[in-house]
Amino acid sequence: MTHQPIQVDNEEECAVAGRFVVVRDGDDGYRFRIEAEDGQLMAASEPYTSKSSALKGVEAIKRNAADAQVDDQSGDDQAPTATPRVATPQTPSSSCQAGCSE
Repeated sequence: MTHQPIQVDNEEECAVAGRFVVVRDGDDGYRFRIEAEDGQLMAASEPYTSKSSALKGVEAIKRNAADAQVDDQSGDDQAPTATPRVATPQTPSSSCQAGCSE
């Protein structure tokens, strides 16, 4: 089976004005979440042992997500049609929650 990228026909549909939120994960760890503009959780990271590692994870997502393709391995019979268009999440400077700065 060959996996094909999925096309997003309307660029406005994939525009994201979300934010990255860095949070404490228990006593010794950190995670980041990607939230939509309305606060809906879009994704959550793995746990990190330091805040600097979590912030590096955020930077890696920002660098790589804009050009990432969707690899649909779901096994559904619907055939994808082309390369996706992915918007880079906007990160307003006010998006940092309490405990986000070192």
